[in-house]
Amino acid sequence: MAKIYLNQETLPGFKERIGKLTPDAERKFGTMTVLAMMRHMRNVMETALGETSYPKQFPEFLGKAAFFISTEVFTNWPKGKLKVPSFWTPEPGDNFQEERDLWLASVDKFVEKVEDEPQVLVRNPFFGSLTMKQWSLMNGIHVDHHLKQFNV
Repeated sequence: MAKIYLNQETLPGFKERIGKLTPDAERKFGTMTVLAMMRHMRNVMETALGETSYPKQFPEFLGKAAFFISTEVFTNWPKGKLKVPSFWTPEPGDNFQEERDLWLASVDKFVEKVEDEPQVLVRNPFFGSLTMKQWSLMNGIHVDHHLKQFNV
């Protein structure tokens, strides 16, 4: 599968797909509601920006191996099979438009940092220290995965 980055080039397509989400969007797999997914993705963006952080979940060498497997080997992630710690899925608000706007704002901020500082390191709780370019790859795959979850 091709690499999917979240960057200036791919941003318009991602935003178009995010814009197609609806409050009553039905998921094809997994357990998250559309509100929970948007809040989850905003949390991931905030972590990538260094605005929030969580305890390291694995030794660095295992995290690097997991990053490689997740972004280079198995980029078509299992649908509804991966469970993450609760810190990675905070409770969403109850206003769909507000949650989407907050997510989109965090995406814009993330892409700006990717473009301005691609080599800056920010720690991921699962994969260890990643450059913003590596975060761009992880987030591109991750956002694509969750948008497919809601058929957009």
